[in-house]
Amino acid sequence: MFHFSSVMKKTAVIASLVTLAGCASVPVIDTSKITNVKSVTIVDIPEVRTHALVGQLPNTYGIVHFSDDLAAFYDTGKAQQTLNAQPLDTDLATAVVDNQLLNSPGMAPVEAGVTGAAGAMTASLINAMGGKANEKAANFNALFADKNPDLNIRKDFLNSLTDALEQRGVEVYLATDQSHKIPYFRWDAPKGKGESFQQRFPADLPTVDTDILLQVSPIILFNAQTALNAYAKITSVGVAVYNGRTKEFFGYQEIATVDGVFDYHHYDKLVEDLHIVGPEIHQQLLSLAPVIAAAFGEETTSE
Repeated sequence: MFHFSSVMKKTAVIASLVTLAGCASVPVIDTSKITNVKSVTIVDIPEVRTHALVGQLPNTYGIVHFSDDLAAFYDTGKAQQTLNAQPLDTDLATAVVDNQLLNSPGMAPVEAGVTGAAGAMTASLINAMGGKANEKAANFNALFADKNPDLNIRKDFLNSLTDALEQRGVEVYLATDQSHKIPYFRWDAPKGKGESFQQRFPADLPTVDTDILLQVSPIILFNAQTALNAYAKITSVGVAVYNGRTKEFFGYQEIATVDGVFDYHHYDKLVEDLHIVGPEIHQQLLSLAPVIAAAFGEETTSE
């Protein structure tokens, strides 16, 4: 399994957000099967949305990442910035044509500036986490982007992961056929006792000609569990690993960092200082990329 105990440097009392509540045991990745890795395909994801919310994330599947529970953290309709990894196949982007699965109650966006599917997902999340207490933060993603125009969560994280893997002598490729879909497990993801994790991708997606297929679902969240708590900086990544050629599932787990030493008790002050805390939480997320890459080999050194 991955060993991420060293990642948790500052911990707030928000365990329900960074563990998989409802599971009999926390799922892990069996790294004993990850040997002699020479090539990895990373599955591309939609652009990532940020949130600042009061309350606890809903968890209806016993798993948060790779499910509709985190749909509000992705903008499936937004144009994507170019990544460093080489596309595995230029035809993959158009190989799968199916309707986007949205688990939304069809509610209208709660505030101007939030539109389309991403707006409906945001409204659904806000409603689930407390409605009125969070309506003011419905356009937080736009405010974050306005204050931090040089940051792009999807591009920066996937590029950092690519760089970290290449530093271990691994060839990195990009599968683009899920890039405009909510991240779901690409193939069957058995969790034992004849059961599988929920919300596998609905189409029969092809294998890839690399040793490993790696799925990640990075998110950023400023969260206060109640109106009496300060916002904590939470970064979390779901990690799923397969044999790229056989679809064998090596496992899933979540890694996260939580900075609970955070002075913002009021939303307006958080927004005012987004140019400061934005780069901080962004770097907090990027710090997880080399932790993931470390499971796929030793870092090479140049002589």
